[in-house]
Amino acid sequence: MSEQNKAVIRRFFEEAINKGNLDAMDEVYAHDAEVHLPGVPGDPYGPSGVKRLVAGILTAFPGVQVTIDALVAENDMVASFISFFGPFQGGGIGPSPYLPMVAWARMDLFHMFEGRIVEHWADRDDSSVLHQLGINL
Repeated sequence: MSEQNKAVIRRFFEEAINKGNLDAMDEVYAHDAEVHLPGVPGDPYGPSGVKRLVAGILTAFPGVQVTIDALVAENDMVASFISFFGPFQGGGIGPSPYLPMVAWARMDLFHMFEGRIVEHWADRDDSSVLHQLGINL
């Protein structure tokens, strides 16, 4: 079961983010999945909420790519450590309208049930992204 769950998570990152196929989320997230992301007002629920969130990322960072640095599974849980990299084109964030390359890391924990994500927690390296965008805290 752990290997099957890891395959679902790989598909999420490859299809939804690297290829921009937002419809893939209908197949990897349960209809009532709960997503917990720091800094995102109101946790998104289900595939439609995650689609809106990922669409925003793809707008601000068109062509962003994710590399899976580590993927570990046990029973119904999958943990990932991933790296994002790609150009930044704004979307109302930061002083620069364009940066050729921005990179950041994120850790995710996914709770799986019957081959779908039912709960998702993530923590990203916001301070590194803000620094690259010229915003110093």
